[in-house]
Amino acid sequence: MANSVYQVGGGRDFVMFNDGDLSMEPVTARDLQPITVPMWAARPYASAAWSANCDWYFIRTADDIRLLNVATNTGFLCRKRSAMFVALFLDSRSDVRKKQL
Repeated sequence: MANSVYQVGGGRDFVMFNDGDLSMEPVTARDLQPITVPMWAARPYASAAWSANCDWYFIRTADDIRLLNVATNTGFLCRKRSAMFVALFLDSRSDVRKKQL
């Protein structure tokens, strides 16, 4: 599996660890769960994302996708390995940026 850096701009840059095929299944609130990852577990991923100048990173596992913030080690677990989860992140970050302008 590859690790990829996506430079979207506007505070939406991110790293995808274990990048690979994703479904296009719709994601609902029931598919999402807030998570906090212990520092010892997040450190290698957060460090690599920080080095790539990204505030966010996704980890694609065998069963799910996890989105985490580099500084807080908090984020969301999506029970579906769907590209729509990434799209929700990109859309939400875009909305935040628009509100700040």
